[in-house]
Amino acid sequence: NLQKEEWRFEHNTGVSAEISVGEAVNQKWRWEMSFAYDQAKVSKGIVDLETTAGATAHIEVPNPEIESNFYSMMGAFYFYLPMETYFRPYLGGGIGATTMVFSDESSSISSGLGLTWKLTAGVDIQDRISDTVYSIEYNYKNLEYPFEDGEGKTTVSNILMKIRFPF
Repeated sequence: NLQKEEWRFEHNTGVSAEISVGEAVNQKWRWEMSFAYDQAKVSKGIVDLETTAGATAHIEVPNPEIESNFYSMMGAFYFYLPMETYFRPYLGGGIGATTMVFSDESSSISSGLGLTWKLTAGVDIQDRISDTVYSIEYNYKNLEYPFEDGEGKTTVSNILMKIRFPF
């Protein structure tokens, strides 16, 4: 009889996309509400098993044909560091909810909604003629998502290139 079953998945690379709406509160702060999509191929599946008799097993499955898709809604605040230059560095963070879908060639498994948070560091470059803002941003995200028989957790590090249009 199994007492404990713990699955872990390692991801190598993937694709991230984000669309957001926000507003500059003043010269130092801005807020955003965003929808993000993060996709990654699973590079290794790991399962640790423990029986009620105390026997354990550690199994690794290299290169399973599984894809992870994460869908997140998040609110975030960003603080601009006090520098009067063409480049405007900022720090920020956000909190929201995530759902995840594992899929392979023949089936998929979806999670419920779970807690998500992120830490951000980036730099804005403003086009002074059109007021368009170009950003390069690093995000560290912690994604949690519940399943019927447990909870999953994934961390994502990504670099995004953003374009913000005034209106």
